[in-house]
Amino acid sequence: MIDPKHVDEQIKQTWCDNWQEIHRKRILATGVSSIADFLRKYPAEPYHKLGRHVGGVVAAVQFQKLQFDEAMANGTVREACKELLVRTLNDDLKRGWQRGGHWQSNRAGACAHFVSSIWGPDEYLASAQHVWNALLQLNPPPEWVPRSIDDPLIEKAFEVGWPETSEAGKVR
Repeated sequence: MIDPKHVDEQIKQTWCDNWQEIHRKRILATGVSSIADFLRKYPAEPYHKLGRHVGGVVAAVQFQKLQFDEAMANGTVREACKELLVRTLNDDLKRGWQRGGHWQSNRAGACAHFVSSIWGPDEYLASAQHVWNALLQLNPPPEWVPRSIDDPLIEKAFEVGWPETSEAGKVR
């Protein structure tokens, strides 16, 4: 049986008033120098599973917000979006690009999760949609699920849909 007091305490620790500062410190206390470094330690792991590495008190959306805040400050939004796509695909398409009983709806959900989870200006969302369309055109094999941002299909989708020379990934 779940203890309501424990759940209440967990919620308070996760969503305290200054959660960004507290969670950033918790993440850095794992021995990394940045949010990006922390994420690189766990390539492709869905955001909702990352909390276990910092005591289970950081929610998926909090990891994403911290990641995008850092990426916008460092001019690395394109790389953060690669991370987001890889982690989203590993969460929503665990069995593969075209595997499982509901792969079509799972893939549509992955697209929606990817595009809607990007923090920042509208041009980031447009670029993310271009990346998704490029990925569809690449037609990955049925069993494909990327294991890192260095996956050749991820690289190609971003090369086509969000070229490095694009203004969308740069901080103004």
